[in-house]
Amino acid sequence: MLNCYAYGVQSGNILHAAWALFTESVQMPFVMGRPLALWPSKCKKVLRQCNELKQYEQTNHVRVYIEVARNLMGETKNTSLLQEEYFDEMNWTPVNPTERGHAMFLKQALQVFFCEWEEAGDLALSRADEYEKLLQCHCILQTDIPVRGMVLYGAARKTGKRKYRKPAKKIPKRLKDMVKKENPNIPPMYHLLRTEEAALRRNKTDVATATF
Repeated sequence: MLNCYAYGVQSGNILHAAWALFTESVQMPFVMGRPLALWPSKCKKVLRQCNELKQYEQTNHVRVYIEVARNLMGETKNTSLLQEEYFDEMNWTPVNPTERGHAMFLKQALQVFFCEWEEAGDLALSRADEYEKLLQCHCILQTDIPVRGMVLYGAARKTGKRKYRKPAKKIPKRLKDMVKKENPNIPPMYHLLRTEEAALRRNKTDVATATF
């Protein structure tokens, strides 16, 4: 991916060079669960590089990740609220639907980390599959779709409300289609969500255990 960045800069394809840099150094370490210790400083370096390249859409994306990192590391008083030095969701107008979709995907991840299930469920309902429609073949969907399922089941478990459970049941079906297409990353998440569904059936934990 860094080779793509170098080749893009050398050939003048700055737009895709900046996206390659962002994906390799910012997005994928987060999705893969890499240690947080060095990641924020790398994000800030990418922020400077994207600014120098005048690629401001990528810059906006990086700013969100920096705030996510600061929340996770306890550098702010916020949990899932993104409202500090680098990014303020309360005073922000996204330049396009993709930028909004990505910011809300990250906010959703924070809500899961801090166990804000009902708030996460409401956000999942409002987002629905908008991100999937925008980025139909993007690898980030391997994370986004299962996470939406997890938060909807979590909200259903906490509140007992059908408004969360009904859309949650659609997510395993979507993942099953991806399993049939032999995506090797999906089966664990598919079985995990099937376990969540079993656990909601009048607290049949024995069924859930067997499913898992």
